[in-house]
Amino acid sequence: SALKQGNFYAGRFQVYMDVRGEEFINLTNNGVTAFLTWNFTQTPTTNEVRFLWEAAYQTINRCNVVIEGIAAASLADNLKKQYTAEAKVVRAISYWSLLQMYARPFTEAGGPASPGVPLRLTAITSSGNNNIVRSTVGDVYTQILKDLNEAEVDLPLNYATADLNTTRAHRNTAIAFKTRVLLSMGRYADVITEGNK
Repeated sequence: SALKQGNFYAGRFQVYMDVRGEEFINLTNNGVTAFLTWNFTQTPTTNEVRFLWEAAYQTINRCNVVIEGIAAASLADNLKKQYTAEAKVVRAISYWSLLQMYARPFTEAGGPASPGVPLRLTAITSSGNNNIVRSTVGDVYTQILKDLNEAEVDLPLNYATADLNTTRAHRNTAIAFKTRVLLSMGRYADVITEGNK
């Protein structure tokens, strides 16, 4: 199905993360008001899981398709590196977001070894290979940091216009998001190192 607007970063992810905050009270116990997310009782068939999960993995797969397509494309090497890096930033953001919704915190005792989400790093262009196991939280964070570190090197410092600097990933995008990832991992010295860049 087509990626529906609002199922990931244009709506559902922000709403569900707000609903999980301590200042939110679900008075109506209504599924439309994200009651199952608030109550931590989602099931695989609820809209709150189906639509966000589907949209995140469609985004990840599109990144994988782009990364593989660029490798085979006849583009200048600098453009190949830049476009691949942009896709890696989007993939890293998607995996981090999935961990926030569907995994135990990294900083919790045993957190890195706890079940995370399935890691898909190759393009899926057919309906096969859909039954893969969950990677550990630690493995997913390792991939997120790998993507961001590789992207940082290959992204431009800035673009020619303010619009492009706002809408496209550049080097500071990767660094800034890396600080957020490292904060959620409790790696505070590394947060300072990245922030100083």
